[in-house]
Amino acid sequence: MKNFKNSHGITIIALTVTIVIMLILSSIIITSFNTGDNSIERANDSKIYTELKQMKEELEQYKVNLYTNSQLRAGNFSGEITSEQLSIYLKTDGIATEFSNIDINKNDTVGNANNDKTNRTIGIINTTNFAQKLRLKNNVTENSESGNIEAVIPIGNNFNSYNPTSSSINNLKQFDDVFAIDFGDETLYYVKDGRIWLVETN
Repeated sequence: MKNFKNSHGITIIALTVTIVIMLILSSIIITSFNTGDNSIERANDSKIYTELKQMKEELEQYKVNLYTNSQLRAGNFSGEITSEQLSIYLKTDGIATEFSNIDINKNDTVGNANNDKTNRTIGIINTTNFAQKLRLKNNVTENSESGNIEAVIPIGNNFNSYNPTSSSINNLKQFDDVFAIDFGDETLYYVKDGRIWLVETN
């Protein structure tokens, strides 16, 4: 009888220990999955910010080229291209398609912007045309069969995935997989799946 009790007691203890160990392992696995998801998201954010900063540098080079090739020759010795002038050149060169009365909600931005923006005039950037204009050495590839300059920014730009003349678009997050520029303050944006990343240029 004594041996039976001891045997029964050891079984309960073993079962309890097993359950506790399983709970600990489960919590570790769940934490690992969550941490992994956050790591992937942070890596993606970092990649997008890198691309935005690269585009910022390219935009500055574009402005330098404009000033040297157009404004300086026209007698403008101010040493700068205004935001208004930049928007005109971007549209004329087929680099940006203009959309007016666009709202940008700070809660939709990664990291949350300081303020909401309303009734902004923005340009959706065609990165392929942008690259053709600049002949960006690091990003431009030439198709050996067609001889055409092809895609540039690695994270994509589905420029034709929406109707550029649609009047139903009134919020930046309605676009998807595009780069954009605010024609007022030259802030650069990348929009994907309702999320907005931004880099200010001024």
